[in-house]
Amino acid sequence: MTKLQSDQPAETPEQAGVRAAAEVLGVPTRVVPGKVAKFARGLQRSPRDGDIKDYQYNVVPVEPHPDFASHISSQPFVWASFDKLQAGEYQPISKSVDALLRECVEWGWI
Repeated sequence: MTKLQSDQPAETPEQAGVRAAAEVLGVPTRVVPGKVAKFARGLQRSPRDGDIKDYQYNVVPVEPHPDFASHISSQPFVWASFDKLQAGEYQPISKSVDALLRECVEWGWI
């Protein structure tokens, strides 16, 4: 997850997703060909102040660029199984991430 950078020119959700994924993976990334960002929202209690807030998300399907995908295996990442995430075997998973994963299932992305 990332926030859009508001510097001028402001980022699009796609640019923010590609930037955030590249920062995490350490390789160039891109939006998955043939897919577009989807919008999701949900009311949730803020853990900071306890208020109910309208959270809004743009979910962007990104992937490592194929020219660099083989370089990721040397990175220190642990990939969680979606089935185990859904079953509650891995904790903590935030309510917002859980809701977004469920949206991705409905969209056929997972």
